[in-house]
Amino acid sequence: MKNKKIGMVNTEDFQQGIKKALAGTDKKARSGWAHRLLFSTEKNNLNIVGCSDNQIAVATMDIDGGEVETCRIFLALEQVKELQEFLSLQICEKVTLYTKREFFFTVGSLYAQIELKADPDINYPNWKGVLKTQQEACFTCGKKELQISIKKALAENKKIKAVVGTTLNVTSKGAVFGDVEPLFCDVQGDFSAYLNLKRFLSGVKVMNNKKITVYYGKISRGKVFYLLEDNFKFILLCMIKNPKKSTFKEV
Repeated sequence: MKNKKIGMVNTEDFQQGIKKALAGTDKKARSGWAHRLLFSTEKNNLNIVGCSDNQIAVATMDIDGGEVETCRIFLALEQVKELQEFLSLQICEKVTLYTKREFFFTVGSLYAQIELKADPDINYPNWKGVLKTQQEACFTCGKKELQISIKKALAENKKIKAVVGTTLNVTSKGAVFGDVEPLFCDVQGDFSAYLNLKRFLSGVKVMNNKKITVYYGKISRGKVFYLLEDNFKFILLCMIKNPKKSTFKEV
């Protein structure tokens, strides 16, 4: 079977896209697709998707060479690690992608060949549907300050042996994670919701901008927090009393 050329993408964008999409995965999740990244082409775009029961991260980049055929490829997390090591060579500005029964990456005169795992597509969540969020409120603050507040709330939870979740209260006075001091920020709309701190922090960490806007809104099956950046979106489902019944798989 002849290799099928997908197209060329910028090496740095590809590296960053993989790093950001990994924020949506969860090694501890039971679902097999939560331990994989999806590489999906559509028109002249490559989407890299990481998804688990309660969060999703999608990075999008342009593919050189015009419109390409639709292609869906799943790589296990251990394979993604191999790919990242290969890309760290950074010897060429562009990466050329091919596929048949294996996934080929070429950088200059070097190439990597990765055997494709069984396609878990039958049970894969409707990730495109999840991206259709409706904003209800938001607040903007510095990335560094936001990370500090989240880490303080995690430390407080650890002291009282609580779960990793906590309540986020947002008013005109600022944003408050649990019982830690208020995080001063620009607020548009008050709200209060319960979130998983560790998972939220994983999304905040991969954002590039020094200022971050945290959006609060809804999808068809529940309330969510989400982060937006050029060609990247991270969504985290708000926690409820029985989070096992509120997963992106149901959307």
